[in-house]
Amino acid sequence: MRAMEASLRRWANVKFPNLDIDIQRPFLSCSLKPAVPSRYVSSNREQAIISAEIFAKEVNTTPAQPIIIDQEVILPLTQYRCEKYDKEVFGNEETFAEERKFFNGPVFSNMTSDVAKRLGLPEDNITLDILNILYREGCVEQELINGENSPWCALFTKEDLQAFEYREDLRDYYQLGFGSNITIKLNCPTKRYILSALKNISNGDKVNQYLFGHYCVRLIADMRLIEDGGPFYADEYPERFSTQTYRGSFISPLSGGVAFLVNECNGKKTLQVFHNENKLDLPLSDPVRDGSWDLEDALDYFGFNDPNDCDWDAMCALESSSTTSETEASSPTHLTDTTSAGYAYKGYRYLALPLITTLYSMI
Repeated sequence: MRAMEASLRRWANVKFPNLDIDIQRPFLSCSLKPAVPSRYVSSNREQAIISAEIFAKEVNTTPAQPIIIDQEVILPLTQYRCEKYDKEVFGNEETFAEERKFFNGPVFSNMTSDVAKRLGLPEDNITLDILNILYREGCVEQELINGENSPWCALFTKEDLQAFEYREDLRDYYQLGFGSNITIKLNCPTKRYILSALKNISNGDKVNQYLFGHYCVRLIADMRLIEDGGPFYADEYPERFSTQTYRGSFISPLSGGVAFLVNECNGKKTLQVFHNENKLDLPLSDPVRDGSWDLEDALDYFGFNDPNDCDWDAMCALESSSTTSETEASSPTHLTDTTSAGYAYKGYRYLALPLITTLYSMI
């Protein structure tokens, strides 16, 4: 898709604000040491692999060298098989109650009438289902595929598009975000992979890693990179729309990314984190604003030293669940190699737009 390719190429050539580095040839202002070797890692989903290939080709400054995309089952960034999530979140009607209440309410009822008038049709000719198709397949998907403004978007006013965005946020907050404690933990295997790589950098590993996967909202929430802002509801629109902190289109836009930059200056290793190219002030409760967040303190903040932080069996078990069959087992397979350690799980599903997660060693 042209829009995705353009976004990936922009990421590959971005210069981070307030830092004298660029993403493919990072330098430390204090030591001016050149970039170390790079590794490209993708989930085994085709969309993520293609994203990795586009990004790697743009970054690669020595075309004669082959680009190798390593595939890791650790990085689908999608819902792994978790009985508790299946029952209490995805299979629970309450998860989608606010979204459905909003979509079946007066805002979208009035919108169907307005869109019918703009098309010169009787008002009852545009149903909610047709309205949804016009928005998703006509407006949104055409822009994603072509990378250009879709004429179908002209059917909707700015306020109409904001209503669709609020509807999506109502769904994603409870299904993918802070709405459930179990939901935001579902990407903890990927978080452990990232933290292990950061720890390896702390121990002297000198390999940049570019990770490509899906569903970064839960990862960002679990790592406490953004504020929750509390739940929001259908009947709070439109007042809440302009004030809420949870907006999926800002948290996880097309080809959004998170970058972890490890620096070493004067013998001290520090971490800076960028979300969609913007530097984050972390930790949230008491941010270190001068870029000197100690790497070991950061690892502790992210839960690396908590042995129960990613206990998959414990957090996914139902109180009265029966023994799980071998083919449906959710227990992890431990992975080790020369550079990092992570966990792989069976049974992931669902597909979303790619996430780029980058790990940089500046040592």
